[in-house]
Amino acid sequence: LWLIALLVGTAVGGAALIFRYLIGWVQWLWLGTTSEWIIAGVKALPWWTVVAAPMVGGLVVGLLNQYVLPGRRPGAVADVIEASARGGAGLCLRQGLFSALATAISLGAGASAGREGPVIHLGATLATALTRAIKLSPQAGRVVLACGVASAISASFNAPIAGVLFAHEVILRHYAVSAFVPIVIVSAAGTLAGRYFIGDVAAFDIPSY
Repeated sequence: LWLIALLVGTAVGGAALIFRYLIGWVQWLWLGTTSEWIIAGVKALPWWTVVAAPMVGGLVVGLLNQYVLPGRRPGAVADVIEASARGGAGLCLRQGLFSALATAISLGAGASAGREGPVIHLGATLATALTRAIKLSPQAGRVVLACGVASAISASFNAPIAGVLFAHEVILRHYAVSAFVPIVIVSAAGTLAGRYFIGDVAAFDIPSY
């Protein structure tokens, strides 16, 4: 299980980084920058561009929701919690990938939301797909699902401790030694992936008061 956790942590960490880059690429199409510091860029644009970008992004996401995604909405944290309660069942790989695409377009086009929910769903979906591929037991599948979530948070936000705590408290809803070690392993793997490509920087700068 520890080896599987390491594989999950590495794969999900890479997927979380691709998701983050995809948001930046969509943003670059209309803003000209992939940086998350966008105030100066927005001020330099004509007003119609600032209005049109979210409209076009919303249209594309609406078409994906209408014709591609089941339930006509992207996946979220609630779906991951439900899947964990069902032993890892209920998360479809195709839905997870298209859900990540839809939310990346939405966020890149200026939607007022965050990437934590989508990246958690993506990590859980990839971990669940691996669980089905190697035919793990439901109990081990829940641990691997939590590993996917922990790695996604750690890689996306450079927050390994938050990944460990979130996976235990929200996804598994309990602490167990059998789950603690693999989740710590994947959190470290996801964090290393994020720091290698993005750098050891805080996801959010807290100002001095």
